[in-house]
Amino acid sequence: MKGDTLRNKYHIDTKTLISAAVIIVFLIVLVAVAVNISDGEISLSDDTDDIDFDALHKLNPDIIAWIRIDGLPIDYPVLMSGDDKEEDYYLNHKVDGSEGLPACIYVQKDNSKDFTDPVTVIYGHNMLDKSMFASLHNYEAGRGVSEAGNIIVYLPGEKLTYKVVSVKIFDDSLLLDRYDHFAEAADMEWFISDMTNIYDERDWVIDKSDRLLKNDGHYIVLSTCTERAPEERLLVVAVRND
Repeated sequence: MKGDTLRNKYHIDTKTLISAAVIIVFLIVLVAVAVNISDGEISLSDDTDDIDFDALHKLNPDIIAWIRIDGLPIDYPVLMSGDDKEEDYYLNHKVDGSEGLPACIYVQKDNSKDFTDPVTVIYGHNMLDKSMFASLHNYEAGRGVSEAGNIIVYLPGEKLTYKVVSVKIFDDSLLLDRYDHFAEAADMEWFISDMTNIYDERDWVIDKSDRLLKNDGHYIVLSTCTERAPEERLLVVAVRND
């Protein structure tokens, strides 16, 4: 009986030590990457350009980038679900893997992780508390455009800068499928035409100059829901400053 008690005590102490070690390692990682974590969401402690992706990957290896928009409260990691997860896993999962809103800013697997595709689509929820991509609605019909600056996408070892060229109300179709994954030059021409023509009172074309809108350019499209209809999407289209 005494031996059993000692064994039970040993097992309890071992579990306690393992739990404490896990917590200590996690805290060390948080300090190394200078992040705050609350309710399953990660934010950086400052606005440094020196983002430690090695440390972020220890928290979640599905983090592929970090996005910021000058003039808007958008400052988030960008994720792509791994091979062991479904395509839109981060539509309803937080960065720590827990289920629920506000979920994550994410890119589907059809896009490349390094943002080298002609068009990379980035998805985020339109949250009532104005988090995630909700503040993109400041751009509707030109509201807030004059104050907003560039969109910055940070990758491991690289910083990409994009200029917003248009804001569109669109349907909920998958853009890469709609434009045949931009396999032909005509697909990009169709895309640029759709994204720079005004069809809705909330559309706003900021810059149609040939200097920016090139068929061989690299674009990002930020996509979020609207409040008018479930099949509607607000798209913010930006081209990379190469």
